[in-house]
Amino acid sequence: MRDSSRASRPTPASRSNSWLETFSSALLALLLALVVWVVSVYDKDPPRLDYFDGIPIKYVNVPQGLVIVGNVDDRVRVQVRAPQSHWSALTPDTIDATVDLQGLDAGVHNVDVQVHTVDKSAMVVQRTPARVVVRLEQQLTRAMPVRTVIGDSDSLPPGYAAQPPVVSPPTVTVTGPRSVVESVSEVDATIWLRGSKTSVQSNVAPVAHDAEGNVVNGIDLSPATVGIDLNVQPLAEFRDATVRAVLKGTPAAGYWVSNITVDPATVTIQGKPEIIRSMPSVVSTEPIDISGVKESLSKRVDLILPAGTSIYSADTNGQSVTVRVEVTPIVGGKIVQPRVEVQGLKSGLAAVASPDTVDVILSGPVPELQALQLADVKVVVNLFGLGVGQHKVTPQVILPDGTNLKVENMVPDSVDVTISSTTTRGGS
Repeated sequence: MRDSSRASRPTPASRSNSWLETFSSALLALLLALVVWVVSVYDKDPPRLDYFDGIPIKYVNVPQGLVIVGNVDDRVRVQVRAPQSHWSALTPDTIDATVDLQGLDAGVHNVDVQVHTVDKSAMVVQRTPARVVVRLEQQLTRAMPVRTVIGDSDSLPPGYAAQPPVVSPPTVTVTGPRSVVESVSEVDATIWLRGSKTSVQSNVAPVAHDAEGNVVNGIDLSPATVGIDLNVQPLAEFRDATVRAVLKGTPAAGYWVSNITVDPATVTIQGKPEIIRSMPSVVSTEPIDISGVKESLSKRVDLILPAGTSIYSADTNGQSVTVRVEVTPIVGGKIVQPRVEVQGLKSGLAAVASPDTVDVILSGPVPELQALQLADVKVVVNLFGLGVGQHKVTPQVILPDGTNLKVENMVPDSVDVTISSTTTRGGS
């Protein structure tokens, strides 16, 4: 009995094997359940793989006393995997790309681009570029004088001079990578005259140049703007004066001066200070004779200037001006009373107009009106197709060819015409 009882009791080895079998079964069941869950999740919310282009790269933790030199990659392309349901919330703003420069020394470095997403279920699969080349260089600050430049000195009006510009502050500090700062040869500030005859004040941004005149970028100038005062003064006694044309005589009878133009209308006069200060602001031309003229004329004439003065001009013809005088006929009026003439009357008929004269009112240049003869104006009634009887007919006024005259009115504007036969019937 005792021996059989011992034979049925499990040994430690058998108990261990049973525990392993139970654990294995449980683990297998767990893995199968996990697989089933993953498959179920993927079926309901499958992952999506896509790209974000142009994610900005932030360079952080730049060591003190060092600066980044040259151009560096500022954008990265990121490939992200995330459940389909999460993509509506994934935007470039939810992705952060940084390059950590902490602990680096001056020199050229190949540094990882670190990309993180706000959504923890999203995974960064790939980034392009994965690493960037960064050149660090010691930062240098240097004080340099500001050189002033007049950008359009050729626009200075005749008779004026510009004093050397005054800049404030006279120096600026240039800060940046040592190699770049040391390449700066000069700092310029440009001011523009734009033809001004008075002083010009302007705040401008200074620009750094190298020895070859090229603009140096990648540095900071402090202050960012400087003030420039450019004093513009007239040379010894110059003055602008208006030109007045002087005419002598009168045009021919029936004509008048309708306009006068002077080119240039204003001139700059130079001379002794006491004369320039006391002279009037208007100068006259030599007299232009227009006696008996009947048409417009253009003439170059000298100016009547005070002794010791002259016109300031680089042009050899600048000591005279061109005057154009517009001469046009005077417009007047005239009444003529021509006889009414008949045309288009059939043979064997006679016509009598009543009244036999009409008043024709004309307008136009007086010389033409004065030269006009009564015989030059014809008043005609056309009786074509009309027979015996009384008819009211509108006359037509005929003026000479090429005339500038105009018919303003005709009184009366119609005439009565009596048409009769000039033949007598036989036996009557």
